[in-house]
Amino acid sequence: MWVRKVIGRVAGWSKLNVNTVQRVDDGDDQMVEFHLPYDILDHIFSFLKPHPRALYQCSKAHPILSQIVERHRFHHIIVATGFSKIAFSLKPSQLLKHLAEKPRIVNYVTILQIDFASGYQGEPIEPTLNEIASLMPMFPVLECIILSTQKSYPVSLKGLPQSFRKALENCLCLPTLQEVHIGNISFPLSMLDNHANINYLSLSHPPQVEPEYLETTYPQIKFLALGGFDNRSNDFARATWAKRHITQLQSLKYDLSCNEMISPVLDVCSDTVENLYIDLYRCEFKSSSHKSSIVC
Repeated sequence: MWVRKVIGRVAGWSKLNVNTVQRVDDGDDQMVEFHLPYDILDHIFSFLKPHPRALYQCSKAHPILSQIVERHRFHHIIVATGFSKIAFSLKPSQLLKHLAEKPRIVNYVTILQIDFASGYQGEPIEPTLNEIASLMPMFPVLECIILSTQKSYPVSLKGLPQSFRKALENCLCLPTLQEVHIGNISFPLSMLDNHANINYLSLSHPPQVEPEYLETTYPQIKFLALGGFDNRSNDFARATWAKRHITQLQSLKYDLSCNEMISPVLDVCSDTVENLYIDLYRCEFKSSSHKSSIVC
């Protein structure tokens, strides 16, 4: 209803007659025409990206609106390994069905989120991760990868199926990819090597530093968000890692377990840092380029 009102108002303002969008009123068969350019409708729906339920309802309002909404509705896809608490998350089979019905949506997906949730009826997640791995290469214009975890999920990425790790590495090589958000999973730093396009990194677990990469730095990382822990030792470990490996930081967001760690965090900041955000209470990462909240 809200979208209909907005569309009606914009239609009243616009005198352009580029595209015609039609809808049928619920109470009768009267056809109402809106002479409204596609790009204005597209712009209106772009504001609903953070509201997938509203986009879903809009897609059901009219076939023409459904086509316009598609690009925004599928810009952020969430695939779950099990029982996910995230609304509108999909099983791999459900995502495959969407792609079979509408192959064009692969070009709309800019954020791919994989939610590590409990397996169905206690089943292991490895087979599901293999299914997800087979789908990941289908998205050619990803800008953001999210590996989110529910509750405590202390998993090492190296302990996951090789097919999944390989698919993730290939996604990191995409020239469009800019952001990587990792939940409570041990992430090997070597996966960031030679990816100058990745400039935003958020972690909820101290990264895994391989011995052969102890002195490697990552000057491409300009935006860093660290959070998700509740003890000082992890805070100190992350601060030490960041100071050693992230050398040209411009923006730092840090969720601390206690205010005594503020001083070590400030030591991480060099003259290059322009923005500093310290939170003692929450673990919420905000995606810089996509304007959407991500909780790991």
